[in-house]
Amino acid sequence: MGTITTTVDDSIETKFRKAVKDRLGVGKGKIGKAVTEAMAKWAESVEQQKIREEALKQLEKGYHMGGKILY
Repeated sequence: MGTITTTVDDSIETKFRKAVKDRLGVGKGKIGKAVTEAMAKWAESVEQQKIREEALKQLEKGYHMGGKILY
């Protein structure tokens, strides 16, 4: 397991802690679990955005299919 030390805005921290408490309750490891989930979702969204951008680039190029270029 990795350790990340970071600083966030106080208002974001307060909102996040409240959201964790509301969703997961209070206890050891709850914030870590929520941060892990948030990081995974963010990383997935970045990956999906990259896939969308690459797909759009391919569509803009067009495809050679049987002598015609389709756009």
